[in-house]
Amino acid sequence: MIPAFWGFSTAHSEIFRIDGIYLVVNNQMLTRSEALDTSKTLKSRIEQSPLSAEEKTIKLEELKNGLLKSLVQELLLLDRADALGLEPKEKEIEDRLDQIAEKQPELFNSFGEEELQEQLIRDFKKQRVIAHEIESRIRTDEEQLREHCLTELKRLRKIGLSQILFRGTEQEAKRKAMEVKKAFESGTDFESLAIKFSEDPSAAKNNGRLGFFSQGELLQVINDKAFQLNPGEMSSLVASEFGFHLLHVFDEEIPGDINCDKLSLSQKNQYADVVYGKERDLLLQDYVQELWACARIEVKDPFDSGLPSAESLPKVEDSKNPCRVRLGAIRERAMEKAASQSKKQSSR
Repeated sequence: MIPAFWGFSTAHSEIFRIDGIYLVVNNQMLTRSEALDTSKTLKSRIEQSPLSAEEKTIKLEELKNGLLKSLVQELLLLDRADALGLEPKEKEIEDRLDQIAEKQPELFNSFGEEELQEQLIRDFKKQRVIAHEIESRIRTDEEQLREHCLTELKRLRKIGLSQILFRGTEQEAKRKAMEVKKAFESGTDFESLAIKFSEDPSAAKNNGRLGFFSQGELLQVINDKAFQLNPGEMSSLVASEFGFHLLHVFDEEIPGDINCDKLSLSQKNQYADVVYGKERDLLLQDYVQELWACARIEVKDPFDSGLPSAESLPKVEDSKNPCRVRLGAIRERAMEKAASQSKKQSSR
C-alpha cells in the first residue's frame, strides 16, 4: 500500500531575479523559488479539484497555514532516505516515466523529462522510507478487525431516539436536567419523564419519541451526541438553536449483513485495509515528529517572497530519548506490537 505521488513541483520553471536558500533540514536544502513553485503547484491542484467552492477555500487556507510544516516534513523524509541509503533503481524511474508518457503526456510539456525525473526520485525516496520504516512492520490481527467491525456497526446502525426539550435559560435547563437525571438513575423510564418535563408540545402524544434515524439525518449537534449513546443510555444536556435537549436511545437497528464474529473474506480484506491505514497514519505521524525533534532545522529570511517566516514553524516537543528514530525506535515499537499480537493469536 505505497501511496502514489503525482504532484510535480516546478522547481526550475521560473527564474527569480534574487534567489537563495530558504529552508535547511539537516543535509537537505530548499531555495525560495523551489518553495514558491511547490506552493503554486499545491494551490493549483486544489483549485482544479472537483471540490466545492467552500471546500476549496478551506483547503487553500490549510495550505497557507501549513506550507512550512509540509516542506519540513518532506525534507525530513528525504534526509532519512539518504541516511538509510534508499535510492530508486534506474529502471523504476524509467518505467514510471513511460507510464506518465502514456497516461499524462502533457506533463512533459509543462515540466520536461529531467525535471519530472528529479521529482520522481524524490517521491520514490519518500515512499521507500515509509515502506522501510513503517509499512513493513505493521500487522493486523482478528481482534483488531472485530473491534473495527463493531465500530462500523455503530456507525451504520439506526437509532430510536427520544428527547426531553427545555426552553428558557441555560441555568433553568440545567436545573431541570439534574432533576430528570436523578429520577432516571433511580429507575423512572425516560418516556414518563418526557411526558412530565418536556416542553416539546408533541411529547404528550409520542412520549418524547422522535423515531429512527441514520447518521447525518439529525441536526449536527444532536447527531454527534446521540450516536455516542448505546440503547438505554441518556445524554448530558445538549444546546441547539431550538433549546436544550436530553437525548435517549430507546432502541437500535443493526445491519443484518454484518456479523463481526463471522466476517466474510471480502469484509476482512476491507476492514484490514482501514485498520492498516489508520495504524500507518499514526506510526507515520509519530515517526515524523521524532525525526523533527532530532533535526537541525533553519528557516532563512523569506524577504518579500511571500513565504512563511521562521515564526510560523510549528513547535515540536524535544525527543525524550534524543535521536531515538535514528536508532530504529519506531521500528522496534512496531516489532514489539507484532510480537505481542503473535502471542495473542497463539494463546487462542
